[in-house]
Amino acid sequence: MLLVCGIANPAPLKAYLLDKVHSYSQLDYADHHIFSIDDLNDIQDQFDAISGRDKLILTTEKDAVRLLKFQQQLNKVPLYVLPIQHYFLFGEGIFFNQLVTDFVKGFQTKQIHEEAKEQK
Repeated sequence: MLLVCGIANPAPLKAYLLDKVHSYSQLDYADHHIFSIDDLNDIQDQFDAISGRDKLILTTEKDAVRLLKFQQQLNKVPLYVLPIQHYFLFGEGIFFNQLVTDFVKGFQTKQIHEEAKEQK
């Protein structure tokens, strides 16, 4: 496997992979890296250098979005995207969801009142 990774802290991802695969190669890029054609060529060269038939490229959702411009070239290789799971610290997800719901409800109510005023 070839890991293509341009995230700020790849340590958790690498620990996850060490638990799942026997070995892997990696190409690390800076956080928010914008991939160039030279990067694509490096990825292809590194992938080609891996021996074995059942090889693949793994990247994050974040990096996959930046690689979309090379979709045609990457259709020829087994590229897999590892989804990102977001979570809120300290159980704050419920609080955040309520804030968003309250905002949307308030916005809808305000919009209904404004439309009613316009009709008068």
